[in-house]
Amino acid sequence: MPPIAQKLKHIARLEMFKLVAGAGFIFACRVSGALLAYVTLVILARWMGATELGIFVFASSWCMVLSTVACLGYPGAAYRFIGLGLVARDFGRIRGFVRRGRQIVMGSSLIMAGAGAAALVSIDGLISADHVRPLLIALLCVPIFSWVRLDVTVAHAFSWFVLYTVPNWVLRPLLLLVAIGAVRLAGGALSAVNVMLLFTAATLLVAIGEHAIVARGLNRELRGAQPVYETRTWVRTGMPLLIVMLLTSYFPELSVILAGVYLPPEDIAKFNACIRTASVIAFGLEAVDNRALPRISYLFAQGDIMNLQRIVAHATQLKFWSALMAVLVLALMGEHILALFGEEFVGGYGSLMIVALALLLRAAIGPVGSLLYITGHQDSFIIVYTCALVASVVLNFLLVPRFGINGAAMAMLLVTGFWTVWLRILVMRLIGIQPSIF
Repeated sequence: MPPIAQKLKHIARLEMFKLVAGAGFIFACRVSGALLAYVTLVILARWMGATELGIFVFASSWCMVLSTVACLGYPGAAYRFIGLGLVARDFGRIRGFVRRGRQIVMGSSLIMAGAGAAALVSIDGLISADHVRPLLIALLCVPIFSWVRLDVTVAHAFSWFVLYTVPNWVLRPLLLLVAIGAVRLAGGALSAVNVMLLFTAATLLVAIGEHAIVARGLNRELRGAQPVYETRTWVRTGMPLLIVMLLTSYFPELSVILAGVYLPPEDIAKFNACIRTASVIAFGLEAVDNRALPRISYLFAQGDIMNLQRIVAHATQLKFWSALMAVLVLALMGEHILALFGEEFVGGYGSLMIVALALLLRAAIGPVGSLLYITGHQDSFIIVYTCALVASVVLNFLLVPRFGINGAAMAMLLVTGFWTVWLRILVMRLIGIQPSIF
């Protein structure tokens, strides 16, 4: 074998090893946090009942979705602009980007929380009284969660993987679980209101600790650089990514909200249990993408298309085959897993498998959305995600009232197929990269 071919083969093996090792760490943290959150949901289902759990799930989903909207897509833009700044050693623009991001995120999240609270008060009577107080607490948590979201993304863009994964994914659900157990042991009531308060308190503690560590890391890395601002460019780039994040990272919460408009609380709890059970597949997909994103950004900034194609191919293969194994496990064990929540949850097995197929489809297509926004083609695919968001609203309106949680799961599958196939075509046409499982 020629020396150049041997060197390329060695580079390919090294890239694959780094991808697998890094993705393994992120996956371990993500699964640990997911297990904590899953155990928490099972305990709450047993201790609260499906109705109270459904009310809490509906309120917490609103918190996560609104905190994403309040960030105005700014965290998504961090991968591109911090990556470019690190390659060019333009530390002033990185500092300006982070500082302006904090100002924008905090301002918009406070406005959104205030507007949401005013809307809840003004439409008193249209929403069940059982939902109002948990939703008000969820709105209080929106600025806190938005702050966490930005700090987590900054840590990821700098490849601080421990700081990116442990506080939000592991520590926050652990704090919530411990708090719930303490309330139970003390004989306190575990209503939707009380659990939402504990959720907010755990998020606040994580926000304070993570911000202190991220700020110290930025001061070390940026070496006293004075901030340089390009606010208009950052916001114009970030805004289209808002819909992207809603339909990728927070599609489960969005689906719970859209379906929850038509479902009673107990069915919301069942549908959420199906999504969380299938989320082991999503965690694997996110782990691979999260490990590959900084490297993809760096290679694109250097114009190294050959190695970019290689790492995308490796990421797609790793995502698909691991997702396929998870789907097979769920097909065999799904009913037994859902029974952990209670016998009434077993009827959600059909919805569970539909959601699992949607996630398998995402894995087969590859990191197409990440490729497009990192390479600056966000304007080309915003139409795709906008259409997908509209389709999700319409499909839930058509399917959920008639088919219940199975209709909600089918809406997820159809919308996922729509946007993933369209984005793959855009990646091949605009970037010349071909994500493939072969």
